Amino acid sequence: MIRKNRNNEENQDHLRSQDNYSVKHSLEYTRRVNQNVESWYTSADNKAQILLTLNGVFLGFLASSFFSDMNKIEKINEYFGLETLGFLSFMVLGVAASMFAALMCLRSRLHASESMKFEKKSPTWFFADISKIETEKYVTMLSEVNEDVERDTMAVETSLLSTNVVAKHIWINRGFSFFISGLFFFLMAGTSCFIRLSYKMDNSYNLWPTILGAIVIIIGWSVYKILK
Repeated sequence: MIRKNRNNEENQDHLRSQDNYSVKHSLEYTRRVNQNVESWYTSADNKAQILLTLNGVFLGFLASSFFSDMNKIEKINEYFGLETLGFLSFMVLGVAASMFAALMCLRSRLHASESMKFEKKSPTWFFADISKIETEKYVTMLSEVNEDVERDTMAVETSLLSTNVVAKHIWINRGFSFFISGLFFFLMAGTSCFIRLSYKMDNSYNLWPTILGAIVIIIGWSVYKILK
């Protein structure tokens, strides 16, 4: 009888140790996942800051190259055809859209947290949730935190944070695409102006067919190389 009781106690101890190991293992994994998601969050913010810097450098280059000497603009203006103005307009739209996308990526998401609707967690992680809790109540909640609560809370917040991280990376990818498009249209505007200056064509000449043909050839060649 005594031996049987000892065996039962040993089995219970073994089960408890397995449960403790399972909780600790899942908690460590949840922490690693959270750190990984936070690193992607930081990466998106860093890319957005780089994109804003690139836009600032580009705008500074335009300002120093053209607006510093109004006489230069007046001389070149007569060689600005409709296609040149069109490319410059698309360039402005591309740069503006790029900066807007970067700002949307950096925008703080301070709306009401959806984590409060989950039952198996304690709202003691996200600062927006903490701000809605009285100090004394918050201290009491912290005193009741254990490994299970920490794991569940971190898992919920990591899941919600992942949604924000995906949105941030979508915006920053759009931003770089818009920025590259702006540079492309600036290059096309410069090419148009260079052709007119080289062949002494004022803005009465229509270069749209030539420019559009060149664009089609470039895009077609790029698609061919990609699909090859």
